[in-house]
Amino acid sequence: SGSDSVWKGNMEAERKAFREGRYLEAVNYAQAAVKDAEAFGPQDPRLATSLHNAGELYTRLERYDEAERFLQRALSIREKTLENAETARTICAMARLNHGRGNRDKAERLYRQSLAIREKVLGRDHPDVAESLSGLAGVLSLKRIDEAERLARRSLSVREKALGENHPDVAESLSRLV
Repeated sequence: SGSDSVWKGNMEAERKAFREGRYLEAVNYAQAAVKDAEAFGPQDPRLATSLHNAGELYTRLERYDEAERFLQRALSIREKTLENAETARTICAMARLNHGRGNRDKAERLYRQSLAIREKVLGRDHPDVAESLSGLAGVLSLKRIDEAERLARRSLSVREKALGENHPDVAESLSRLV
């Protein structure tokens, strides 16, 4: 534990398991990557990345308490550089977690925060901006349909331009718009 090559190996195995839909196996690799990254120091960006990934996996598995613990820890490391893409990525993950829990008001606030950072850092037409737009549209879909539709259309437009019409994220934006 603690060597960069071991950490990278666990990260790659986690990504592969995730892409193949083997989420429980991916969680095991994510936990191993967190353990490896702990040796790099409490503020190391590799630790934040490992914590973030584990949090995303636990959210996907609807294990929200565990997800929140990992994501909060990742955010505490990343918040030192508030206006960067990785911080916005973790804020967006926290928004997804809160949306999954049914906490729409907190999810909306977090999606708006991630959107503002991403637009400033990455530009208005970046696929990560579309992710924040789509999530925000989903949160607003039951209470402010006009704004939700506008956000979903913008997300779709950004993703089509950046990723092409046949990308799975474009399908997600289309689904959100419907």
